[in-house]
Amino acid sequence: MAANVVSAPHLPGPQMTPNTNQPTEAERAAAREDARVAAASDARAMRRLAPTPRLLVLVGGGISAALIGGLFGYWLGSRRAARTPGPVRHLAATADSLVALAPVAVSLMQNPMIRALVLRLLVRQVTSRLPG
Repeated sequence: MAANVVSAPHLPGPQMTPNTNQPTEAERAAAREDARVAAASDARAMRRLAPTPRLLVLVGGGISAALIGGLFGYWLGSRRAARTPGPVRHLAATADSLVALAPVAVSLMQNPMIRALVLRLLVRQVTSRLPG
């Protein structure tokens, strides 16, 4: 039988060539520097996308003004209106004022524009109260 022969590339020793697939220390340092530069570039790009402090103050001021205006409007809207007088008191006030204002109403009705306006208002009232 023949002796087992081992091929030369698998033998340890000076005849082996170094593995060129592994990066050298200089290449590793360059790769680390490239990664650091890329990360810094990404950070700068993200900072450029962020809004400026002036814009943040402007938007915050607009939102606060809208909230204050809404609260103020809610406060004004929640006030109760003065109660209207009852129908009996209102009727008595109009009966007295009707006698006092009758001459003024007659003089106003001489104007054709006033007559047209009053007629239009009366027609609108009548048609709104009629069904259909």
